[in-house]
Amino acid sequence: MKQELGERAVGVFEEQLAQWGVTLGQSEIEALTRYSQELATYEKANVVGTGELERIWLDHVLDSLSCLLYRPLTTLSSLIDVGSGGGMPGIPLHLALDLHRTCLLESTGKKAEFLRHVSESLSLEGVEVANVRAEEFGLRPGRRDSYEAATVRAVDSLSVISEYCLPFLEPGGAMVAMKGPLGAEERTAGERAAQVLAGELEAVIRVPFSADREHKERHLMIVRKTGPTPESYPRPTGTPHKRPLYSAG
Repeated sequence: MKQELGERAVGVFEEQLAQWGVTLGQSEIEALTRYSQELATYEKANVVGTGELERIWLDHVLDSLSCLLYRPLTTLSSLIDVGSGGGMPGIPLHLALDLHRTCLLESTGKKAEFLRHVSESLSLEGVEVANVRAEEFGLRPGRRDSYEAATVRAVDSLSVISEYCLPFLEPGGAMVAMKGPLGAEERTAGERAAQVLAGELEAVIRVPFSADREHKERHLMIVRKTGPTPESYPRPTGTPHKRPLYSAG
């Protein structure tokens, strides 16, 4: 059964975008709505943790657009979304920015199948789905040093996600990591790892929320690629998570 967004959810969405300084056209809003409905009605796998349309709209799709607080994203043409899951933040950003080339990198087969399904359903031009581990994909010719931005909804430490993402970036590109609270030790470990991978922590952007939204503390961690990542990175599958380059504490 198709769900419809209520007036409150639409209003909160618009108010939050305005606070972030983000303007979307009606065609982009309609495409994001269709994407949210696909997430809410997909039955082959649980790709987002809920089938409630308004939660998907506010907690996932809107949350993905907070990446646009990093203004340089609005001028880019290529992006890789690492650990894309249900397509976030990659698909909302692709729709909002009309990117020429977006790679949705997802190692779980059922989630990758959904990404192919929704890409076809929404006729997403320039979107590629890669069902492979980041450690393997980052070693393939034509993938290293080839994207202007890498996005990730970070569930791992800054040190670990930097090893996943930085090999994909061209020099001058940026990793945009959606993170919760970040302790000083994790930040220091992440900065040291970034240096090994030819990157540097450029900015930490606190995400502001409107008064009508329940929220947890959130930040965007911006790591700038300063040169080619050494060929020995990323290390073999599973190693970055099991043995981070640097660990907090």
